[in-house]
Amino acid sequence: MKTFSSAEGIEGVRVLGFVQDHDGNLWIGMNAGGLYRLRERRVQLIGREDGFESPNTTTVIEQPDGTMMVGVMGSTLHRVNNGKAQPIRVGSDGEPFEHPTALARACEGGVWAGTFFGTLPRVFDGQVVQRVGSSNGTRTLLVDREGRLWRVTLGGGLSGWNGTRFVTLTTREGLAHDAVDQLIEDDFGHLWLGTRVGLVRLSVAQLHDFIAGKVPGVTGTLVGRDEGLLRPNLWTEYQPASAKTRDGRLWFCTGSGVAVLYPGRFEKPAAAPIVHIEELHVDGQKQVVQPRAESGLSIPPGGERVEILYTAISPSEPAQVRFRYQLAGYDRDWVEAGRSRVARYSHLPPGGYQFRVIAVNNDGVWNHAGARLSFDVRPQFWQTTWFRAFSLIGCVGLKPAFYFWRVRRLERRRAAQEAFSRKLIDSQEQEQKRIAAELHDSLGQNLLVIKNRAALALTQMDQPEKVVAQVTEVSTVASAAILEVREIAQNLRPFQLDELGLAKSIVAMARKLAESSGIEFRAELDGLEGAVPSGHEIHLYRVVQECFSNVVKHSRATAATIKARREGRTLQVVIRDNGRGFHASGPEADLTRGAGLDNITERVRTMGGSVSFQAHPGAAPPSSWFCR
Repeated sequence: MKTFSSAEGIEGVRVLGFVQDHDGNLWIGMNAGGLYRLRERRVQLIGREDGFESPNTTTVIEQPDGTMMVGVMGSTLHRVNNGKAQPIRVGSDGEPFEHPTALARACEGGVWAGTFFGTLPRVFDGQVVQRVGSSNGTRTLLVDREGRLWRVTLGGGLSGWNGTRFVTLTTREGLAHDAVDQLIEDDFGHLWLGTRVGLVRLSVAQLHDFIAGKVPGVTGTLVGRDEGLLRPNLWTEYQPASAKTRDGRLWFCTGSGVAVLYPGRFEKPAAAPIVHIEELHVDGQKQVVQPRAESGLSIPPGGERVEILYTAISPSEPAQVRFRYQLAGYDRDWVEAGRSRVARYSHLPPGGYQFRVIAVNNDGVWNHAGARLSFDVRPQFWQTTWFRAFSLIGCVGLKPAFYFWRVRRLERRRAAQEAFSRKLIDSQEQEQKRIAAELHDSLGQNLLVIKNRAALALTQMDQPEKVVAQVTEVSTVASAAILEVREIAQNLRPFQLDELGLAKSIVAMARKLAESSGIEFRAELDGLEGAVPSGHEIHLYRVVQECFSNVVKHSRATAATIKARREGRTLQVVIRDNGRGFHASGPEADLTRGAGLDNITERVRTMGGSVSFQAHPGAAPPSSWFCR
């Protein structure tokens, strides 16, 4: 073994990497030592005096014209020709590249230059002629045989250029690890990726289909510790950190030295994985039931969470086996499970199911037969056929009963409505008779007296004292007639509603009843003004009037109150007395259902409200009328 050291002129702290050009010269990149060219056992240092701005080499590549493109850490890109380095500037103001990290030959000519800060330009003849993408820093670059540009970013997976943008492949799409540090193409149509968990082989054709959107993911082969890679971590600081020799072997820098493999040995795929269903759990407990020949396991009713555990045996990286499962009778399509080895379902409906799981190994070989497990979920009693049948029969049987009950209720409601209408008509006719009797008996009699007195006064014009007596009597009778007319008009529509308003009219009515009955009436009507539409004021007035009339006629009370409280758009009117109470309904009702309580109820319904009666017959608590 020949070791080159300071005796041969190599001075540096650490060798980062090396590459061989078409003339057989070996270019060696050093950490803080510069760039060396080893030619016919002679070492040549290319340093600051040769045009390098920094001694730290990060990447190097040979161009078709024989010149070398070299990236320098913390500096810019250099082109080396005949042992002299020339910095390459970008932009109109001559700004340098910011820390170039990776280089790849472009099919269009020149090289693609990746940087630590994400810029990805194409350099041709010392000038930047194209830029694509600008995101995370570039770790390594590759242009495959078909001319597609591949890019690896810092922990961002593998990205391929589709002509307009980069499409990224990560662990979600089948990549073994998102941190990729090395990238190289073999002679068998595969890309090899150096990752933190080993070498990954991916089909170029499958990758192109993924970039074009034809497939949702990829499958690959992982070469790790089981295949002889002592330290699977392929992280490196230098690019390129992998190389292909003329015989097709691939060389990779690893944490434990240089790894060499022949890709042809991996062309024969490993056997398909053997899939096995291990356990079935219900609500976290392993299901222990007797299997039945027809449907396998039987799950008792009431289970909310079902978990099916499965696995696979594979001679090639068992940890990289990916699964796909389907629960026939529940899942419409296959579920991509990735490397997960458990399927979870919640609240499965009663019935029979068949669970199928298939797997693909590290080389992309599927076991389509997979494994199967049949089971049934027993129903709760209300989910059984007999319960549903009895429920249906019950519903069918109850439907006629409900129909007849509904018809009878409607008939009773219609009969009550007709009875109320008849009572209302009778009440109106009685009121008309009363008003007619008052007009005929009282007001008509007074008008007749006025007429006779006036005629008699005309015959006694020569007797002044008698004329005065007759005129005086006419005035007295006319005053009485006016009072009677006002009383009749008051019964038809109180004039106070138009002159005083609803609240003051009720207060005036209460005061009048108090004077005539000896009952103390108290009114708290602050929330009443403006709370009732003008068209409904007469209805509320009549309701209060009817309540007050019942208090005076039937309650034997000494005090009564009326309160009005307003909450938003709701008005609550409460009338309460300390009388003897009454029976609001039933055969023992003290009040008839004529123009009394029914009249109150119908008027309140007309206003769009509801009414309730709370009575305590023969007890000390007061009786009440509530109107809302």
